[in-house]
Amino acid sequence: MLNFALIEDDEKLLNHLSHMLDSIFLKHDFDAKVALMTSNVDLLLKNMNEQKIDVLLIGLDLKSKLTGLEIAEKVRKLNKDCYLIFETSHIEYALMAYKYKTF
Repeated sequence: MLNFALIEDDEKLLNHLSHMLDSIFLKHDFDAKVALMTSNVDLLLKNMNEQKIDVLLIGLDLKSKLTGLEIAEKVRKLNKDCYLIFETSHIEYALMAYKYKTF
């Protein structure tokens, strides 16, 4: 089973992404689940240490002490194999995101 985690500060968008992923998993019979949805960076990093996360969707412009890029850097140190997918409407971050081997 693939475990997905989502970190986003916009609760409405967080719920939308989770429902969208659940629909895709169900429609295509993927063995996957959304294991964590949060806006809390500390909770995400703690969870990354406690359970296997295969794919992480990260909002880039979070209202937290760390940006999405800084979170990606910390995640890379914890899990080099986790796929990182940034979601943002800020095009200026797109090229910077590739530094962390992302999608």
